[in-house]
Amino acid sequence: MNWNETYERLNQMLRLRTRPIALKLLAEEKMPEGAERAEGPRNLCQITALARYYGKAVYFTQEDMCCIIGSVALGFEPATPAMESGEIAEVIYKDQEAARRFVDAAYKIPPGKFKAAVVAPLGQDKVTFDPDQLIIYANTAQVDRLIQGWKWAKGERLKLDLGGEYGVCSDAIAQCHVKNSTVVVIPCWGDRLHAMALDDELILAIPGDQIDTVMHGLQKSEIPWFSNYPVMYTGINHTPIWDYEEHYLTERMLKMKKEKSNCNVY
Repeated sequence: MNWNETYERLNQMLRLRTRPIALKLLAEEKMPEGAERAEGPRNLCQITALARYYGKAVYFTQEDMCCIIGSVALGFEPATPAMESGEIAEVIYKDQEAARRFVDAAYKIPPGKFKAAVVAPLGQDKVTFDPDQLIIYANTAQVDRLIQGWKWAKGERLKLDLGGEYGVCSDAIAQCHVKNSTVVVIPCWGDRLHAMALDDELILAIPGDQIDTVMHGLQKSEIPWFSNYPVMYTGINHTPIWDYEEHYLTERMLKMKKEKSNCNVY
């Protein structure tokens, strides 16, 4: 797949604010061509932000990680005693047992499976590897279009599984890997505080072997004025008649259309 072309196609259909991120999980510590390391320990969400905001291809191992959650979620190391007991998250839960249940249920790649990873933005020839995942930060309308692309071929429903914490590391990357399925999650507070995740953003992660399917469905499901982006707003105070989609209309609306009543048409 030509990742520069994929970026252009995505940008044409979705006008994304920041670049989609290609992710590769590595069994051995070997930096891909064109990548660099962060200038010091960083949270995983900061590393993905370097890719999507600043166009950097970043290689990282356990030694480059700042937040233990991201390191454990990617399988770089086993869960710590503070994670296993729930102590790490107790401050935002009723008690330590509630925190323990949450941390225990958080998605984690088995420790030792991977030793390193690399992220790179689509475009500008930065992706020099076959991605395991494509990670996209987008607003709700853009994510809606991506879900339409995902379901176009099979008509399935996308089920959300999220915790409101450990967003891009556990809920997105680890869950996408464990399930081998497209996921939609909410950025966590760490992502907001340290990595510039915005109030209107969601995160969508697509397995590498499903990217082409989603892209094809995204293009095929794009209908001018109805399911394209940006949204073509028609206003609240009017009666819509979809003049070539009569099966959408109620009996009353079909009658009004037949009588050519004074309804705004879009």
